[in-house]
Amino acid sequence: MGDKAATLSGPRDPAPALDLETARYAPQCGRWRTGHFHVMPRPSRLRIVTWNILFDEWRWQSRLDALLAEIARWHPDLIALQEVTPRQLDYILARNWVRADLASSDVDGTSVGPDGVLLLSRPAVLEARLVPLPSSRHRKLLLADIETAGGPLRVGVAHLESGRDAENVRLRQLDIIRKSLPVNKATLVVGDLNFDADSDPEEWQLPRDLVDCWRRIHPTEEGKTLDPAANALRDELTRRSSKHRRAMRCDRVLLRSGPPGEWQAVDIRRIGTASGAGGVDDFPSDHFGLVATIHCGSCSLAPKAHAG
Repeated sequence: MGDKAATLSGPRDPAPALDLETARYAPQCGRWRTGHFHVMPRPSRLRIVTWNILFDEWRWQSRLDALLAEIARWHPDLIALQEVTPRQLDYILARNWVRADLASSDVDGTSVGPDGVLLLSRPAVLEARLVPLPSSRHRKLLLADIETAGGPLRVGVAHLESGRDAENVRLRQLDIIRKSLPVNKATLVVGDLNFDADSDPEEWQLPRDLVDCWRRIHPTEEGKTLDPAANALRDELTRRSSKHRRAMRCDRVLLRSGPPGEWQAVDIRRIGTASGAGGVDDFPSDHFGLVATIHCGSCSLAPKAHAG
């Protein structure tokens, strides 16, 4: 999240999209390598974690240790992170469990600098690209096609402009996202959209066939992911900066099922919501993360893509 001066200079025009080569760690040579080294599983069930990890330098290593330990506990198939810095990327990619099972959309900081979006994937990534968004804050959309039992699933990892005065910028960014998604095909959009799903007008600019997984599973629960009253770290940041104090459900998991209703959300919950006394040190980020599970009921009947 940013300060109230986020858009005073106006958003920069986006740079051209950048093709990404995802890489997996090869223990035989001790480095990250692009390409497929063996046949990856084609899942019909996916567990996804999305989390804005907070680029702030304060206690960044201990916060990231706690955040990664929480993520590892869920054994996710996809991990979508926002506000990742090159230094945090190096720290993440040094984890043995990341190296053992996951492909990374970036291994040298090229796409995340100065801070940005990152995708780690257990299934094979068929192709990926980075779409810069009009922004004063280097906001980006990461698009990847993930191999599943039902064929490619388009995954978008987004981080939109922050600030209550940035509504028009977010609307431009949402228009780019909408045009980047395949029509009538299985699609997953996750990340920090920086507007409240339950009150802000940008919500009406999302494609109507993108299902809000939180609302589907927990229709009567607020599920705020950015809440100074519930997150002591967020409360502290608002005290020492110009970050706004309102609570929002801005971190999202949105799902287009694809014909004929292939993918459905079966579970979603918040993570990183505190331990111990609930003080500042108990929160790894000023955002709560989300872990969601989706299932493809008709995948056994669908054509399977070749890993290549």
